[in-house]
Amino acid sequence: MSALSDQAARLRALAQKMELAPRGAGAVRASDRARVIAVASGKGGVGKTNIAVNLAIALADAGRETVLIDGDFGLGNADMLCGVSPGGHVGAVVQGRRSLEDIAVRYRPRMRLVPCGSGVASLADLDAASRRRFMESFGELERTAEVMILDCGAGLGAVVLDLLALADLTMIVTTPEPTSIADAYGVIKTVATRDPKPAARSVQLVVNQASSLEEARSVHARVSAVCDRFLGFGVPFAGMVSLDARVSQSVRMRKPMLLAHPRCAASRDVRSLSVCLEAGLMKPRGAGCPEQGLLERLWRVLGGAK
Repeated sequence: MSALSDQAARLRALAQKMELAPRGAGAVRASDRARVIAVASGKGGVGKTNIAVNLAIALADAGRETVLIDGDFGLGNADMLCGVSPGGHVGAVVQGRRSLEDIAVRYRPRMRLVPCGSGVASLADLDAASRRRFMESFGELERTAEVMILDCGAGLGAVVLDLLALADLTMIVTTPEPTSIADAYGVIKTVATRDPKPAARSVQLVVNQASSLEEARSVHARVSAVCDRFLGFGVPFAGMVSLDARVSQSVRMRKPMLLAHPRCAASRDVRSLSVCLEAGLMKPRGAGCPEQGLLERLWRVLGGAK
């Protein structure tokens, strides 16, 4: 059996399993399968993981069954920000020994965390077969989730691009620094080059560490104008997260800011962002949300098997 035929057979088996397996009390209907939000950035150090973690908490606390997947292979630290010590990480998944469902940690009543592992050199440069095993595990995890948040690694590695291709919505995080802005545009350009039409309707910008709404909107205007000129579409403004000393305090505490400092400016901003995401994404299929489900996107990312 060829590699492509074998891949097609696995995906068909996954589709059948997702439709026929009994659903638990926390499962969601097939028509309401998880919306996938990718959080990405051009460079490290812009607060991407902090936003992903706190956004997952906000959505879970709002009643959405949420899964946060740390996709920063080799340098994942979402578990550290949450103050948990997981018993496993995605290394076992890419080796084919466990699934994402197996290693997921229950962090909040409606939130699970899939840890990645930090300082694991073997995860930093996965081959195609290992990436495929990781991606195939998404389908089963989706069965009991309403929202899946993918905390992508910085930059444009193969795993990052695969994760971005799975997303209903890609949130590009930048700060007001010129280097961060330039790198954010670089990510948007790469996503658009791979798939222009989905990029035009699914990529949004989040400005982190902004001193004011005016500064955030100015940064967004610069990025969107460049995208409009060279890529043919503007990038919507998803929102901002304020420059706030409480953020670094919560990181040192190993406690997400929504839990450590729920009333600080940055926490309020993330909650506002989560409300906007819910309004835009959590609709019945066909009511303005992307029509293609996760399984179909997996099919495309893993090679377009027929």
